[in-house]
Amino acid sequence: MPSPDRPPLVLPADASPELVLAQLDTLPTLPAAAVRLLEVTGRDDSSACDVADTLRADQSLTARLLSLANSAAGGLREPIASIDRAIVQLGMRAVRRVVLTMRVFDCFARSEAPEAGAFDRSGFWKHALAVACAAERLAEGEPRLGVRPEEAFVAGLLHDVGKVALASVFPRAYDRVAARTAQERGDIADNERLILGTDHTLAGRRIAERWRLPRALREVIWLHHLAVDGLSGSVSATTLVALVQLADTLRASSASATRAITCSSILPPTWRADWASKAASCRRWRPDS
Repeated sequence: MPSPDRPPLVLPADASPELVLAQLDTLPTLPAAAVRLLEVTGRDDSSACDVADTLRADQSLTARLLSLANSAAGGLREPIASIDRAIVQLGMRAVRRVVLTMRVFDCFARSEAPEAGAFDRSGFWKHALAVACAAERLAEGEPRLGVRPEEAFVAGLLHDVGKVALASVFPRAYDRVAARTAQERGDIADNERLILGTDHTLAGRRIAERWRLPRALREVIWLHHLAVDGLSGSVSATTLVALVQLADTLRASSASATRAITCSSILPPTWRADWASKAASCRRWRPDS
């Protein structure tokens, strides 16, 4: 990412989409412990010991988790001093969420104070977390979908990662994208292609491939703006794509009921019949509730 001693990249007027996407390789990779955690917790036979062994390789992350576990524990007579006890205190699902959220944030954290711009980073991350939590709740509410709630959370968190990646590498150009989108109330992907020559779904796919994310997450990041009923049969995570689309729509400030109904068309009829009540619940809910 741009550093304090190096000015942000300026987008050449004749830059090709391939050149723009290649610049994303200057961003940090997801730490090995986070990638390994995704692999370990994606298995049905994973245990707390497997998670602990994975996290021990990241000392700074271990320290942050111990601090969080002790805060959550209140006033224990003996402080939590091992990663194993921290996992027991917080729970495996919470640990997974905390680790991935912290490490993804770290990848795009600016070491210099960001200048005020049209792209609202704080608002972006709040929306990402809200979609993650809504997707998790939707998956929990209908187990028959076959989507693990923890997988739904990560997919929701990362679905728009291409936006913050482009904003990190080309901050001035992406501010123009955000300003034009706000002014015209248009589709941000259209403005990304107009100004940058590519969009956040392709940028997100490149980041996901570089981070070696699981196939299902790569598909959500790449395909979440496409109609699910038109996706190729080679797409393996159609239901997860639809779930994240629905969560994204429900969490948007101007959520469209028509689009939400379209997004839910891939879901089982018995669930679609009462999706409105679930939608209302997700709209009312906030990550800090």
